[in-house]
Amino acid sequence: MENQTSEETSENKASSPQDTTPPASDPLEQKEKEIKELNDRYVRLVAEFDNYKKRSAREQLEFKKYAYEPALLEILPILDNLERALFHTKGTQDSSKIEKGLQLVIKQGKEVLSRLEVTPIPAKGEPFNPAIHQAISQVETDDMEDNRVVDEISRGYFFKDRVLRPAMVSVSRKKSAG
Repeated sequence: MENQTSEETSENKASSPQDTTPPASDPLEQKEKEIKELNDRYVRLVAEFDNYKKRSAREQLEFKKYAYEPALLEILPILDNLERALFHTKGTQDSSKIEKGLQLVIKQGKEVLSRLEVTPIPAKGEPFNPAIHQAISQVETDDMEDNRVVDEISRGYFFKDRVLRPAMVSVSRKKSAG
């Protein structure tokens, strides 16, 4: 009888119209399938990230390659004006016109530097600061206190908040007694 009941039960299960779900698959197979899907997803993400890194590196190289272009376009008119000034000085003896032309070009250069956020470093009369000044000589004097900038040999410049080029200066030193 026991055999009958189990046969009847399996017949009832098989013929039952309510049960339409497929028989449960092996949990190990499900996990293997899930692992395969996750692995495929991981491989795609790694490939996408690798492509992103390569594209980013190319873009950075391209940016660095042409980073100076805007600044150069600002500077070229200055060079043009210097060449024009030189051309117009040929055969002239009037140094005041030459000086006036050069002053205009210098003014244009300072305006360009200002637009590029380049500003001069204060020097003459200022306390010597090795972070922004480069001392190239010392001058003995009683007119200034020690370690003051007496003269600016070459102007220094900031670019935004960094020293682009330090000012080359002469620094004061008190005359020694004797």
